[in-house]
Amino acid sequence: MSSRNARLAEADRAVAPALYEALLAMQGAALAGETSALRLAIAGAVLIRRVPAFSIDYLNVVDPETLAPLESLAPGARAIAAATIGGVRLIDNLELIPGGSA
Repeated sequence: MSSRNARLAEADRAVAPALYEALLAMQGAALAGETSALRLAIAGAVLIRRVPAFSIDYLNVVDPETLAPLESLAPGARAIAAATIGGVRLIDNLELIPGGSA
């Protein structure tokens, strides 16, 4: 558990995994053939927003080297997210197509 997670209240800690679950959903959609970065981000945001306590700071699909936002998947594309819950900012990222190919 990261030090940020340790600062969460018990109720917030219970729903905090929604951030990573959103990234996994984005990865699942990418593996299923979705290539639009906007549609992937929307899919992730829908899951995060199911937890009213979360405030999304950012949720993007980015180039793995430059972190520049992408319009469509590219090799190695990553989903990156930051959201605040209970006054604690959580950050996470996940390669959308494991192995670095889109």
